[in-house]
Amino acid sequence: MNEETNELYFDTPETKEAVEFLNSMFQAKTARFAGEDKNPNVPLQQGRAAMCVASTSALPYIEADTQEGITINAAALPGHKTDDQLYYGTNVTIFDVGTDAEKEASWLYLKYLTNTKNTAYFAVFNLIPKFVILNWLEHTGFEEPQETTIKLTKGTPYVVDLNLVSEKYCIGTEEWHTPALAAAHIYYEDEKGTHALKLGTDYTVTTEGFGKPVRLSINGSAMMHDLKIILDAFYHEEHDFDSESYSTVVTEGSCTVDKVVEHMCYKCGKTELETIPAPGHSYGDDYLQEVKDGKEVHYKKCEVCATPTEAEECSGGNATCVKKAVCEVCGHEYGSLSEHQYEMKITKEPTITENGERVYTCKTCGDSYTEIIDKLKITLGDANGDGVVDLNDTMIVLEAALGINDIEEDNFIKADVNSNGTIDLMDAVLVLKAALRIIEL
Repeated sequence: MNEETNELYFDTPETKEAVEFLNSMFQAKTARFAGEDKNPNVPLQQGRAAMCVASTSALPYIEADTQEGITINAAALPGHKTDDQLYYGTNVTIFDVGTDAEKEASWLYLKYLTNTKNTAYFAVFNLIPKFVILNWLEHTGFEEPQETTIKLTKGTPYVVDLNLVSEKYCIGTEEWHTPALAAAHIYYEDEKGTHALKLGTDYTVTTEGFGKPVRLSINGSAMMHDLKIILDAFYHEEHDFDSESYSTVVTEGSCTVDKVVEHMCYKCGKTELETIPAPGHSYGDDYLQEVKDGKEVHYKKCEVCATPTEAEECSGGNATCVKKAVCEVCGHEYGSLSEHQYEMKITKEPTITENGERVYTCKTCGDSYTEIIDKLKITLGDANGDGVVDLNDTMIVLEAALGINDIEEDNFIKADVNSNGTIDLMDAVLVLKAALRIIEL
């Protein structure tokens, strides 16, 4: 059976293995069905079987009919590959017959059997309690009685399980003997007076330890009279709600919702609710980043439930050409790189005959590029460098052509109008025409 989905499987390898194992036991005659005995308890009670599969809730009834000299004990089914156990127990059914009142009574009884408290109690102590020790005053509103009397009818052996649910009243402790069941008064009365039964001879008191029922058994031979049993009414002074084994979560808590836990006293079954306040979100120190509506934003997520904080736009910090800005809040990079921060330096001055060069270098990353500086512009025929071509320029060029005067080096190219490398009479004629605005140089 799949415990998560409650689906039954009949053709799985595990099922086949289990069936083959049982069949091998039947073939070897080491196991059999109840058959004519109708109940697997019968051959066990008669000593014809070493064990049977049954519920521990049937132990009192199995022991009641077990032959003398046979001791019945219980143990969990041995595990195999996994520690699985059988689902076992008596079915309870409401039939679709009877009056409405009978149906309602059946339903209420089912609710009583299967409610959370009783289910937990039955699971812990195996049996529906016949005699429950509890904080009498708190549960009944009356002062606790000093003793409880049970009257028995002669002729029938008597067995009763008493769920003493306080550890200080377990077998073997001083508190158990004084004043508890081992010192209980079991007696009968006749015309000669009161006659007490002897512990160990006429009756026994046994238990398997704390949390298990205490069993009071009176032998059939002692049941020759109407007996009376006087039991001290024990109770525990304080509830014990500390055991997590008997706690149930009523409301699952979260960061913003209080957790509610129902604790059960394992001694008497009383419950109380504990409200554990919601702790609030736990965001820690780390931020997450994403793009929202075209903007880079940061936020945190709760480490427990993943609820995010309100997103805020990243801000602060300075971007460069090699690194984005770093947000002053979340510490993440955001935005884009900035432009290069170039510094310019002229590496070659331009002249009249040659271009110059200027180099731009980024002061952040070292990226660089070079620009050409155009040659210096000149006015041909302007031999004196005053910016205009006139008769004065004509005289300077003519004198240079005749060898009368030299022209300054900076003005030589301007005077060499025909660009033949010398100052001659042709240059003087061209400058004169330009001065008279006959031509343009």
